[in-house]
Amino acid sequence: MHAERFAAMGTRVELHLFGTVERAAIDAARRAIEAVDDALTIHRPSATTALNDCLMAGRPCHVDDPLLLDALIEIETAHALTQGLFDPAADAARPGAGWGAVRFDRSAARIAASQPVAFDFGGFGKGFALDRACDALRDAGVTSAFLCAGESSIAVIGEHPLGEAGRSPYPIRSRPSAFWWNSSCVTRRSRSRRRWVRGRVRPGARL
Repeated sequence: MHAERFAAMGTRVELHLFGTVERAAIDAARRAIEAVDDALTIHRPSATTALNDCLMAGRPCHVDDPLLLDALIEIETAHALTQGLFDPAADAARPGAGWGAVRFDRSAARIAASQPVAFDFGGFGKGFALDRACDALRDAGVTSAFLCAGESSIAVIGEHPLGEAGRSPYPIRSRPSAFWWNSSCVTRRSRSRRRWVRGRVRPGARL
């Protein structure tokens, strides 16, 4: 097993890879996570802060960053699938703000809003980054891996090398959860009670 630990997205990221793994695969996964951090962070200048500045000023915006565009496409899909429960543009301080106020043309990469709106990708960003890292690892031939970002987000590739014995607890906000390893990604953002779930873990699963 190889374990890689580094800081990104305001938390500690861990990559646990099983079997024979080339250093290039690990580096590619790390670059994928750091690229998402650079694109989606709101804690330093980024494509997202530029987008938020436009939308808060009431101006339409062309989305030039491909990672931000992909994130917005994922958000549009998740918002529809959850009937509006998932909404990284919602803000209690601005009634009516949220994805419902957004006009998004994915084919033209254009976005506008009918009132001031700002995105905070939070837990979604971590899950989105782990998905990208998993894609990089699969492309490199990795067949078994466990990835986590802080205590809120995990992703897995394939089966645990110990099979059913690999059912293993992992602390999510100090509450143990057992996950069946089979190419899933789960993100929990406790403050807003939003979840971004992909793979075989059912949507809305309690963590």
